[in-house]
Amino acid sequence: MELFYGLMLSVHFNLERNYNNFHPYIGASITDYLSIGAYYNSESHLSKFIALQIDLSEDVSIEGGLVTGYSHQKIQPMAKLTYKNVFISPAMENIDGRDNVGIVVGLDWRY
Repeated sequence: MELFYGLMLSVHFNLERNYNNFHPYIGASITDYLSIGAYYNSESHLSKFIALQIDLSEDVSIEGGLVTGYSHQKIQPMAKLTYKNVFISPAMENIDGRDNVGIVVGLDWRY
């Protein structure tokens, strides 16, 4: 098991609300593919996650799993495509009972 920490900076597209763009995080790699952790999310709450990461090349990876801490659902799926330290991820918000889909793009510095 290997511990890690880092910082993500993000920009939210096609979403109506204003969101936090600063996301410090901490976690642990359980195996080469499985990790768990927590981060300060876009809604300014603590999120806990479990994720599987698949490296497609030296610079490209995909990550998928489950995350807590968002108002849309108590536990929801997560997905992230990363190239070097740049990532893109789908996002969803609920505005007056209407689901709105957006995209989060950001930078991730893991230590």
